[in-house]
Amino acid sequence: MTRDTWHSRSRNRVIPILAAGALVGAGVAASLTSSAQPARAAEPSGVPLLSEVLGKATVDGEVHLHHRGLTQVVVQRLTVAPGVGSGWHSHPGPHLVLVTSGHSTVYETDCSRHTYGPGDAFLVEAGHVHFARNEGNTPQAQLVVHFVEPDASLFVPEPTPRHCAVH
Repeated sequence: MTRDTWHSRSRNRVIPILAAGALVGAGVAASLTSSAQPARAAEPSGVPLLSEVLGKATVDGEVHLHHRGLTQVVVQRLTVAPGVGSGWHSHPGPHLVLVTSGHSTVYETDCSRHTYGPGDAFLVEAGHVHFARNEGNTPQAQLVVHFVEPDASLFVPEPTPRHCAVH
């Protein structure tokens, strides 16, 4: 069995990230951006190379992904219609979320909430129970990078917390 954990200087389990610059930490080799910008380059052999930056954010502080065993990295693009919520859930591994359009409001089990907009990014620890909803009037899109055991489910439904009846 593997174990994935995020280590950070923040005591919060959902860690906001300032949006600007390049993605640092977590061993993510690919950069993420809020606007797709295809670029073409030629290798010495003359074979064209197409590169598309999908999102960009800067991690504010130290963030490390520690892992033992195999980890599957899954990149997911989500589009959420206005008024649609995720239901209370957790994830089996840590994940990085980058909002590319619209706004995502994330609720904690104590009913505190934070709204993220285009260019905002945040980390969620493995097993952290939360609820996300598009409370805006336009579709919301995000890129999510999951770190999980090979072929693990990306979404684990959770019961509604006693102290927060958001649904």
